[in-house]
Amino acid sequence: SMRLQKRSEQSESLVQVAWLVVTATCLSAGIWSTHFIAMLGYRPEASVNLNVDKTALSALIIMCGSLVGCYLATLKFALARTLAGAVIGLSVTAMHYVGMMAYHLDAIVTWDLRYVAASIVLAVFFSALAFESAQPHSKGFKRFVPGLWLAAGVVTLHFTGMGAMTVLGL
Repeated sequence: SMRLQKRSEQSESLVQVAWLVVTATCLSAGIWSTHFIAMLGYRPEASVNLNVDKTALSALIIMCGSLVGCYLATLKFALARTLAGAVIGLSVTAMHYVGMMAYHLDAIVTWDLRYVAASIVLAVFFSALAFESAQPHSKGFKRFVPGLWLAAGVVTLHFTGMGAMTVLGL
């Protein structure tokens, strides 16, 4: 996705729009499916039901946020890439917590807001770092660094966010 983003940044007019749509689609599908598979893998000691509307809303949030973030990265001002990454990080955060609202447990669920706050900060920080570190002509291992930072943002959000949740069986 980060390499596709470079194509978006190097293109113009309708070609740029097409690359932005492809980039945002790939980025959001990867992030959302990673989140959803991780949620399906979580096995609390309580029965689970998923709300379809909120699950679909979580997918829509990351799709729209990815499109806005990827577009911002194509703009030519000093903090465009950092802002783009922050928007992606906030979109991942919103997607995750809306997805968690779709996850209904037959149990008492409590949240440690310190971990929730930390998960948001980590997602925004690593996503901004990913977009800021993306250079147009990176070669070798350096071309993978932005993707690794973005993956770090998604993973730290998920696991820190899940660490914020305590499930007490009924």
